[in-house]
Amino acid sequence: MTIRYITCCLLIVACAPMAYASLDPLIGEREFRAASATLAQELGAHIKKTHTAPPLIGLTPIRNATSEHIDTGLFASLLTRELLTYGIKVRNERHRADHDAKPSADPAALLLSGEIRGIWAVDGENRVCTTFIILTLTDAKTRMILWTKDVSFRRIVPKRSLSF
Repeated sequence: MTIRYITCCLLIVACAPMAYASLDPLIGEREFRAASATLAQELGAHIKKTHTAPPLIGLTPIRNATSEHIDTGLFASLLTRELLTYGIKVRNERHRADHDAKPSADPAALLLSGEIRGIWAVDGENRVCTTFIILTLTDAKTRMILWTKDVSFRRIVPKRSLSF
């Protein structure tokens, strides 16, 4: 019985570092701040060229299309704050995604959607993750895409080895 228990514990310990080796919230926060600033600046320039007055933009939930746990709410909050500094009015559309959502008195003219994607590769002794954050601005009535932009950043994650 004790040999099975020890074997089970060793398997759990051996697998655990591989599953969570790439999770570092400080890297994510720093990169999310830079990405939100860049994307807000680009979107602000586009809005300034195409609209006389800043329209109301509905921010839909950011979709995590990676296998990692990523706090998309943090990125949405950072992006909202950056957009507000450019005078762009933003409304959170998370609660309006329900089928029974009541129409608003001031519907958003534009919808801003986002997606986070990642590509993993092995480079010698390290794993390299390239993360893409893609934003798309869509006309709420016609569903035509008016603007899209992406930023990417790369992280190098050393391979973890189990040593006794």
